[in-house]
Amino acid sequence: MNISRRHDIKVATGTHRTVSRVLARCAAATLTTGIVAAMGVGTASALAIIPVRGPGVPITIGPINGNGGLTGSLFMSTCKATPTVLVTAPGVSSYATLTTAGGNIWTYSVGGLPNATATVHPSVDPVACPFGQWSSLNTAVYIPANVMATAPDIDFILPAKVTTIDGGLIAAGARAKFSDLQLHLNNFGPRHGNSFQLDNSSFFKSGTTNQTFTIPEASINMKLCSYFFCPSLGHALFYVKDMNLSSTSFVWTDAGNMQMTVKFESSGREIQGFYSNSTTGSVSDALMPDAEINDASVTVTLLPVSDGAGGVTFVATGTPVFNGTIQATGPCSVSGWDACDALFGYKSTISSAFANAATATINSPAIQAEIAHQVRPLLDSAGIGYVKGVYVSGYNVTLSE
Repeated sequence: MNISRRHDIKVATGTHRTVSRVLARCAAATLTTGIVAAMGVGTASALAIIPVRGPGVPITIGPINGNGGLTGSLFMSTCKATPTVLVTAPGVSSYATLTTAGGNIWTYSVGGLPNATATVHPSVDPVACPFGQWSSLNTAVYIPANVMATAPDIDFILPAKVTTIDGGLIAAGARAKFSDLQLHLNNFGPRHGNSFQLDNSSFFKSGTTNQTFTIPEASINMKLCSYFFCPSLGHALFYVKDMNLSSTSFVWTDAGNMQMTVKFESSGREIQGFYSNSTTGSVSDALMPDAEINDASVTVTLLPVSDGAGGVTFVATGTPVFNGTIQATGPCSVSGWDACDALFGYKSTISSAFANAATATINSPAIQAEIAHQVRPLLDSAGIGYVKGVYVSGYNVTLSE
């Protein structure tokens, strides 16, 4: 075989990796022969010289209606999973045919590519090889007409060290971070016009962060509709009044995340109701029932991730869930209009406002850094250095360095 001078020198000195690459290209020759044969042109002998070319050097394979093809090799390190290769080009998106060349080396080939730049997109099951990274996720190769081009080699690189620990170890860091958590839900303030809305009077406080947010008032047009006639009786106004955190608990779940549940005090009337008549300008507390929110709690799902600076932090994922039972303190019917339906609907408004604020605050740079600061000593005690990746499976957390 006529191997290029660069390859001759490395093979002679016994460099195993280069030999593997040469053998991979030999395997690619066989695979490419099949691809071209399937296209109805070319012969095995016409393709026998493919392995002697370096990456990106094309081989002329004869007229194939102006189309070309592509071949290349994947070096998978110790990952034993079967990769896939998607090749895209203008008007074409096709998965390449792969064959093993031994030693976790795979060759791929695809035909029917236009005379243009094609892009190679390798992938592998992240569960099978969770911490590997491709040397290139998007390898561009120009495809001349009637040519089977050779792509540069692509490596799948695995970390030098991987450690699996119990999730409870790093969860202790998040628990320590939020041990000083304070929550206050409120939007009830002094009257101004026909409203008692007080913006930015709710807060989420932990460490150096004190994030205020606004829960909007409920202002509901009290309409009694019959067929096409919908007279308005006025407006029902509802506000949250002084809900405070009473306790915080944490639990690691078999779904591979930690749930933080905060419970609120159940004392007094947490929702204040008012009747407003814009025509007369009157506002009445007596004409609209208040409500209590019993057993109120919010559950936030936290997931451990790499913080990008060698540590581990926890981010809030999904939508926090607000639970609680709303009980009106007076009759639901206000001149025939159902106030309790409106109260129950206001629960979702409170939940949405808190969920947005909690997620944004927990995921803020300041809170993230404080969580990572609490987790770092726990990693040190387990002999874990600079963390590059985090993979969670049930109660186990695997960290790559």
